[in-house]
Amino acid sequence: MTIVVTGFTSTGKTATGCCIAGILGCDHFDLDDCIEALFASETGRTLAVREMFVELGEDVFEEWEVRALHELELRDRFILSTGGRTPLIPVVQPLLKALGKVVYLRAKPEAIFERMKAKGFPAYLGNEPTLADLTHIWRERNRIYELLADVCIDNTDLTVEQTAIRIIRHFNLV
Repeated sequence: MTIVVTGFTSTGKTATGCCIAGILGCDHFDLDDCIEALFASETGRTLAVREMFVELGEDVFEEWEVRALHELELRDRFILSTGGRTPLIPVVQPLLKALGKVVYLRAKPEAIFERMKAKGFPAYLGNEPTLADLTHIWRERNRIYELLADVCIDNTDLTVEQTAIRIIRHFNLV
């Protein structure tokens, strides 16, 4: 079974995806890495996804996201960690569902804000982000994540390992 891990920025999608893959002995893919590799192989240029987004624009970047997801359709049994905005793109939603079971890692905005303080705030929150700014965006995205997901796991107070085990148990994978 393929598991697609989605959620807001700083909810631990990649760390959890890696942990699940390690426990199950399958491949893990981070969609951002897949997009960067595809772009490099086809253009000969190395750009991080943030640079791609700024340089190419949102619409072109989304085309690269879709192409990377289509390449993953050829694989079996893996864990995919998406970018935080990936599930918000209407054309991408059916692709994620077609790949496998979609998990929404949900954390309270306060916890996300603290995690972002430690690792850095994303550009979409502006130069001096506040918890209110983040909470506003979180509320807008939360409903979309919920509608897309097969299961929501609140990992506000869980470790990466505890989160991974909950997901594995939910789908009876061990």
